[in-house]
Amino acid sequence: MKKKINKILTVILCCIVLVCTKGNVALALTEQDMKSKDISNSKDVQEFMDKFFTSNMQKYKIPGSAVVVVKDGKEVFKKGYGYSNLDKKIEVNPDETLFPAASVSKLFTATAIMQLYEQGKIDINENVEKYIAPYKIDNNYNEVITCANLLTHSSGVDEASEINGNTRNEKNIKSQEYYFDNHKPKVVREPNTVSRYSNQGYNILGYVIEKVSGISYEEYIKKNIIEPLKMNNTLVRVKNHSTATGYEYDNGSFNEVPLAYQYTSGSSGINATPMDMENFMLMHLNNGEFEGSRILKEETAKEMKEKQFANNEALPGMGYGFIRSNRNGQEILKHEGGLPGFTTTVFLMPKEKLGIYVATNSLNPLPFNIEDEFLNQFYPQESTKYSELKAKSNKDYSKYEGTYRSYDGISKSNIMKIGFLLDTTMDLRITDNKDGTLTLKEYTSAKEENITKLIEIKHGVFAREDGKGDFAFKLDSNERITYAFNDVSHNSFEKINFYDGRIFNIILFILVIVVFIVNISINILKGIKRLFKRNVKEKSKEIKRNSSLNFIISLLNITGFIGALVLAISIIVTNDSSFIYLLYILLSFLMFSTILSVVGLINIIRLWIKRVCGKRDKIYFTVVTIANIAFIWLIYYFNFLGVKV
Repeated sequence: MKKKINKILTVILCCIVLVCTKGNVALALTEQDMKSKDISNSKDVQEFMDKFFTSNMQKYKIPGSAVVVVKDGKEVFKKGYGYSNLDKKIEVNPDETLFPAASVSKLFTATAIMQLYEQGKIDINENVEKYIAPYKIDNNYNEVITCANLLTHSSGVDEASEINGNTRNEKNIKSQEYYFDNHKPKVVREPNTVSRYSNQGYNILGYVIEKVSGISYEEYIKKNIIEPLKMNNTLVRVKNHSTATGYEYDNGSFNEVPLAYQYTSGSSGINATPMDMENFMLMHLNNGEFEGSRILKEETAKEMKEKQFANNEALPGMGYGFIRSNRNGQEILKHEGGLPGFTTTVFLMPKEKLGIYVATNSLNPLPFNIEDEFLNQFYPQESTKYSELKAKSNKDYSKYEGTYRSYDGISKSNIMKIGFLLDTTMDLRITDNKDGTLTLKEYTSAKEENITKLIEIKHGVFAREDGKGDFAFKLDSNERITYAFNDVSHNSFEKINFYDGRIFNIILFILVIVVFIVNISINILKGIKRLFKRNVKEKSKEIKRNSSLNFIISLLNITGFIGALVLAISIIVTNDSSFIYLLYILLSFLMFSTILSVVGLINIIRLWIKRVCGKRDKIYFTVVTIANIAFIWLIYYFNFLGVKV
C-alpha cells in the first residue's frame, strides 16, 4: 500500500514537474516572441523593412527608396531598394544616392534659427520685420508676426503662389529679393489663433537667416550644420550626378520629373543621402550634440522639441520646426516632405532614442504610411481611449456636423485658391450619429480616405475609435464651431459655408460657362443668318446693343478665365514663367468684362423699365446678366479679379 502511494505520489510529482517545465518553456517562447519585436534587433528590423518596402513599392509603383534607422546613438539598419535611375539601371545606395529632402528641409531652417537665437542675434519673439527690412508683411491684425509664430506655423501667413517662384534651370535661379518682390507675404488669419502649415512662413525664416548672418542661406547651412555633422555628400538647393531621378507613374510607364529649383530657401532645398540624414537625426536625439561637438545647446535642442503651440491643449502641438504627435502611447517628433518626383519623412522617438528617415524618388504615400505600420509592429497599443469611454446618447452634438477644409498647400489670397476644386482630399466631413458619437471622414497625409468614429472626452475634445490621437474643435464665444483639428500639429480645418463647398462652386461654374457658350453660339448663328439672308427682320437698337455687349462679355469671360487657368497650371507644372505677361493680359480681360457686366446690368434694368422689347428677349438678357453677375462673384471669390498671382 505504501509503495502504491509512493508510486502515485511519484507520478503526480512528475506531472507537476512536466507541467511547470512546459509552462517555463511556454513563458520562454512568449519572451522570445516579444524579443522578436525589439527594435534593437537588426534582423527583426530588416525583416519588417524588407516586407514593408517590397509590398508598398509594388503597390504605389515606386522606382527606388532608402531607409536608415538609428537607436541609442548608433545605426541599427540602413538599406536601399530599387533604382535611383531606371534608364541607367543605377541602384539606390543609401550611402551615395542623394534625395531632395523636400519639406524635411524645414528642420534645417528651424535648427539654424535656433542657433542664431541662442547666440543672441535674433529674438524669436520680436517682430520678424525687424530682420527682413525693407520687406514688410501685409498684416491687418494688431498682433505682429514673430519667428516663433513662423516656426510653429501659427503666424497666419498665407501660402504664396507657385507662379514665378522656381525654375528647372540651375543657371536661372533668382535671388530671394526677387522672390519677395513678387510674392509679398500676406496674413489671412489672426496670428496665434491656429497652426496651419505655411511654406511661405519658412521662406521668410530662410531670408532671416541670410539677413542676420550676413551670408547666403546655403553658406550658413553648410558651415553651421552640414559640415559639423559630417554630412559630406549633402548639398543645398542644387543637385549633382548622384541625385536620384524623380519619376511619376502614368499609363503603365515611369516618366521622369525634372527637379525644380526654388528662388527662395527655407521651406525646401536640402539634398542629402540617407546616411547623412542619420547624423542629423543622431544630433537631435542627443539634444544638439554630435560626436562631441555641439550644434545646439542642450536647453535649446530640448526647447525645439517641446510643445510651443497647440491648436488645442489636449493635442500634442508644434515644437519649433518639429511636428509633434502621439501614436500607440509613444511621443513622436517628425516632419514629412513631398515634391513632384520625391517624398521623404523623418520621425524621431526621443524617449526611445530612435530615429527613422525614409526617402523615395516618386510622389507617393509610402513615407507617410511607415509610421503607423512600424509602431504597430514594434510598439503595439492594446487599447484606446475610445473603448474606455461611454457615449452620451442624450447629448446634442449636431453643432459639430458639417464640412471642414484644410488650406494646406493652397493659398486663400491669390488664384491658387481654386486648387480646392481640384483636390477632394482637402475637406473632411463630420456627421452626428444621434447616438452620442460622431463619424469622421477624412483623408490622411497619404491622400487615402479614412473613416472612424469619435466619442467625447470633454467639451470640444473627442477620442478616435482608430486610436490615431485625439480630435478637437475650436468654439467661439457663442459656442459656434469654427475649426476642427486632428493630432497632426499643423492641421487646421475651417468650418465652411455652403457657398465655400466644392459641389456648389463647380455647379455654378458649369452653369455660367454653359450660358456663355450658348450666348456666343446664338450670336454667331444670328450673324451667319444675317450674312446669307437679306430679308431678316431688324431688331431694335436696344436689343442689338445688349446682344453685342453680352457677346463681348461672354467671350472675354471664357477666354480670360479658361486661358488664365490653363496658363497658370502650365507655368506651375513646367516651372517656366516666361509667359507670365500673357497671364496678366488674360486676367485683364476679366477686369474689363466685369466693367462691361455692370453696364449690362444697368441696361437690363432700363429694358424692363422702358418696355422697349419683347418679354422673351427681356428674359433671355436677364438670364445672361444673372450669369454675368454670378461669374463676377466667382472670379472675385477665387482671386481671378485683379492681378493676384
